[in-house]
Amino acid sequence: MQCKYIRIRPLSLFPELDSIKLFGAIFSAVSELYPENIKEFENDFENGNIRVSSAFPVVGNTYFFPKPILLSQKNKNNEKDKKKAIENYKKFKKIKFIPKKFLEEIIKKGFYDEELINKANDEYEMKDDYLILKGEKTPESGIMELPKVGINRFSQKSDIFYKEGIYYKDTDLYFFVDADGKNYKIILTAIKFLEDRGFGPKYSSGYGQFKFVEKDTLNIHSCGERWLILSKYMPNNEEIKSIIWDNSFYQFKEIKGLTREGFHISPVYLFTEGSCFAGKKLQGKLEKSIPNYTLNGVPYIINVV
Repeated sequence: MQCKYIRIRPLSLFPELDSIKLFGAIFSAVSELYPENIKEFENDFENGNIRVSSAFPVVGNTYFFPKPILLSQKNKNNEKDKKKAIENYKKFKKIKFIPKKFLEEIIKKGFYDEELINKANDEYEMKDDYLILKGEKTPESGIMELPKVGINRFSQKSDIFYKEGIYYKDTDLYFFVDADGKNYKIILTAIKFLEDRGFGPKYSSGYGQFKFVEKDTLNIHSCGERWLILSKYMPNNEEIKSIIWDNSFYQFKEIKGLTREGFHISPVYLFTEGSCFAGKKLQGKLEKSIPNYTLNGVPYIINVV
């Protein structure tokens, strides 16, 4: 499966760049650049003709993916081997991101077993949230707070407050884009536009600055009738009935808060990156419960066994 991606290099503190924020930033840029095409662009998203993944770390030529949520087979060895297998499994369970090579090994099997988890322990290293080949670098990132000064509009006195963001060191980000030639060019233009502005609502303060690195494709071995999502996902009403839930493995997250205009976002639940669903090809939907605000629940998907 040939998957088109865009790679960027963070230059300042960054927001968490999931598929919802990426959609919002791209959609906002397209509405400024191509206001006459924005409705058609939105319809293509809603119909699944455009799909965008969340952003994931990349170091050198090692592209990291969210670890798929899949079934684990029980160990049937003796007590000594069983104890080692359990210890290995506990360590592996903490991993959140895996390299492309290991993802393809998981896809071939379609589940986790002792052989696969032992391989993760023997041939790879587990550092922080990452599984990496021995001797390779781990993506470096963390949360940082920077002090800012503001003027209290009532007392006219200066107040110190803190802004939080993610810093990256020697680590790029990449995300997948599934779109036809026309829409892919529009998205690339939007990314170049955002390169001058930045990602997130705090770009005027220097947050979310990045450099466009490249656009290219990754060949991912994929097959089967289960779908791995690399983005947030909100099923539409028909999908809730058609998904084979007994053969699906997933996690979900509550999304809530306020828009820039102060509208309250009622809590909604979306399935998270790494979830796997059995059934028909996933469609998802755009949630439009708030005026002038659209939540992207259309998933970026690849096949897994």
